[in-house]
Amino acid sequence: MARLDVCLECFFTDLPYEQRVGKIAALGYDCVEFWHPEGTWDGEKIDGNQPKDARTLRQACDAANVSVAGFVINAWDGLYGGCAVNAEDKQKFLEQADKMIDFAKVIGCNSGVIMAGVLVPGLTRSQMRSNMEEAFGAALEIATRREFTLLVEPLNTEVDHAGF
Repeated sequence: MARLDVCLECFFTDLPYEQRVGKIAALGYDCVEFWHPEGTWDGEKIDGNQPKDARTLRQACDAANVSVAGFVINAWDGLYGGCAVNAEDKQKFLEQADKMIDFAKVIGCNSGVIMAGVLVPGLTRSQMRSNMEEAFGAALEIATRREFTLLVEPLNTEVDHAGF
């Protein structure tokens, strides 16, 4: 049976992330996701002063009987973890993937979303695709060794992620 999850970033944005888990559980959901451990969406922006702590998140989930379905490994715009389409960011991207798998293991999560990144001035789409395939392939090797599933999220470039 399919399970639906709720994104912690999109609801109860006036509350700290760990309190959002209980509120979402009270609505009848038993699974959540979120964007980035490095910050929390406050309704207007990712607030880097509100990073997610793995142990705190795990405690909140355990208390509410909620699991984490997944989260974003690197930011769509490269803010966290670089852009896979940019060869200059490959090492940063791979280090981020490894670090986020560590985070995921603490919270009891076995999958995460990787993002391609934004258009890089001076590179053709073919070059960016080649860079992305190389970075994604190397990240897949890391994830496979660590028994972790990587997911790719296609974003809407026409509406809210221009330049992705």
